[in-house]
Amino acid sequence: MLKKGQLLTELLKQPANQPLPISHQIAILYAGIFGYLDNVDLNEINKREKDIINFISSFDIFTPYLEELPNIRDFDVKNNPFRYMLDLYRKSRKL
Repeated sequence: MLKKGQLLTELLKQPANQPLPISHQIAILYAGIFGYLDNVDLNEINKREKDIINFISSFDIFTPYLEELPNIRDFDVKNNPFRYMLDLYRKSRKL
């Protein structure tokens, strides 16, 4: 439980005056909350975070969803593009 808190704290850190788009923040927090980063050492979190963002951003089909995300009211935690993309990410990186 303590490690999960440390992980989420690291995920929330951002460089001063360089905030991530809200859609990227949500994708990264989703990954952290739902176990996609549980096996990552804390000193590797920033590297993995950037890799996930680059991976997700490489799919044009995901872009419209990311742009609409701040306006979505009904978010299905178990069935959504984040889960789909993070499952693809896991498979592509053999994690």
